[in-house]
Amino acid sequence: LDRLGVDCIDLLQFHWWNFQHPAWLDALHELSALRKEGLIREIGVTNFDAHHLRIALAHGIPIVSNQISHSVIDRRAMKTMQLVCEEFGVQILAYGTLAGGFLSNRWLGKKEPATDTLPTWSQMKYKRFIDAAGGWNVFQQLLDTLNQVAIKHTTSIANIASRYVLENK
Repeated sequence: LDRLGVDCIDLLQFHWWNFQHPAWLDALHELSALRKEGLIREIGVTNFDAHHLRIALAHGIPIVSNQISHSVIDRRAMKTMQLVCEEFGVQILAYGTLAGGFLSNRWLGKKEPATDTLPTWSQMKYKRFIDAAGGWNVFQQLLDTLNQVAIKHTTSIANIASRYVLENK
């Protein structure tokens, strides 16, 4: 707080890498205590799955947001996650809506790049998402479909992909 020059952190996003270690819940309880002291205004989490989010909420942790990847390729934010968030009033803070730029006109009709030749860690990560979702050919079919919708509405693939996330949160 001193380094930030503030009396209270508005939103603290909590990330835990491995839920097999039970200390994640202890850490959230400590953050909740800091919230009661007025040092943290709101608690958010990052990359929690629906199961662990529900556990934290059932323990009375006042979580207001879950920052998770959400795109036409990665739809884990929907269904079970969406139901948990609606039940407890948790907001989804979506990232990766354009999959590191892959969901754009730039990649339409392009040959598949080797993951290790991509210039950024973000693109390497989202290329792995594409591979897991069916591979480059399926991805090109998706881009073609998004492009057809984009042409119909005189816009871009990126705008259609963003709109999808906005309407499916």
